[in-house]
Amino acid sequence: MVHHHGLLEEILPPERVFLMERASKDEVFSVLVEALCRTSAVRDAEEARRAILKREDRMSTSIGKGLAVPHARIPAVRRLVAALAVIREGVPDYETIDNKRVHVVCMILGHTNDHALYLRALGAIAARVQNPHTQSALLAAADTQTLYALLTAPSDAAVGPADNGTA
Repeated sequence: MVHHHGLLEEILPPERVFLMERASKDEVFSVLVEALCRTSAVRDAEEARRAILKREDRMSTSIGKGLAVPHARIPAVRRLVAALAVIREGVPDYETIDNKRVHVVCMILGHTNDHALYLRALGAIAARVQNPHTQSALLAAADTQTLYALLTAPSDAAVGPADNGTA
């Protein structure tokens, strides 16, 4: 599981983690798209924005348990990048598969060929965010520094006392 740890930090730096009280789906999307389009990885911001929205129109990207992962893989993106928002009161207009309000939106952009890496990133984010203990901690976090620490903590530390043989 250790490889997940490094992957999240690689694609999701602290400046692309946001904390919001409440927001509509459009508001969350524009904050995250804007953050991603400022990175050197995205060569064409307009194309990236269109691809994300087109993907979302096809089907809601809620994957249940309070998490949504809007994503797109297009040639105009050099490498996998992510931006994440925690919305304390949730996103009331996000269509969900389990009728649980979306509280965490992680937007991922990648190159057309980044499929395997994208699936690994999705797995790493879901494992972390869909854990009820971690999700409660994320929603209670006072600031983005705390959020980031929770998101990138070694996976054993996120769910309980660490037991990695170094004690």
